[in-house]
This record gives sequence, structure tokens and C-alpha cells, in this order.
Amino acid sequence: IKYLNDLPGEKQSGEKSFALRQFILKPGQDDYYPMTYLNELKKNECVLYPSGSPEFVGKLRKAFYEEDRLSMRILIDFGVDASKIMNDVLRKNLPCEPDILKIVFSSKKIDLNTKYG
Repeated sequence: IKYLNDLPGEKQSGEKSFALRQFILKPGQDDYYPMTYLNELKKNECVLYPSGSPEFVGKLRKAFYEEDRLSMRILIDFGVDASKIMNDVLRKNLPCEPDILKIVFSSKKIDLNTKYG
């Protein structure tokens, strides 16, 4: 983390995104995230870029269908574009827990005035 903070400003955002990307998309990352590491990245304003990347959206979609609240919260908090899974969220005959909906709609990428689906 200190290394990321010591980089020049124009390089910092790209390197922060890369570090976060490597951590989030690490092969075999099935369950627990080291929260202290994520907390430090969050404090340093790291975001996943590009937010609509198929890897990130795919991981968010998988977490949505598995009702993995922790992964969903982490991905959305770090900027994954939740609007890309709105068709899944709004599907008919797909029951969805209210706390899952709260997580999805906490995304800054969702525009309530947009017609999805």
C-alpha cells in the first residue's frame, strides 16, 4: 500500500486499480477476503477499472446468483458497474432477497430513470 501511495499522481490510479484487480480476480479466490487489505485499498480510493469489464461483471453476476452478499458488496463498493446485471435482477420469476436488492441498488452506476430490460 505504501508503494502505491508513493507513486506519482498520474501513475497512482492505474497501479491502484491493477493491484485491486489482481487481488479480486485471484484464481482460487472462493471465499474470505482479507478485510484489512481491502480496507486500506478503500481508504486509498482504489477502484476497479474498467468498471464494466466482463471479468468484474461476471464475478458480480456469479455472486448475485449464489447470493454471496460479501462478494457483491466488495465488488460494488470498489466500483463494478452493477447496471450491467440489472436484466438479471429484474427477471420475472426470479425471487430476490431484499438485502441483495439493497446491495445492488447501493451502486452509484445504477440510474433509476433508465429503463432496463
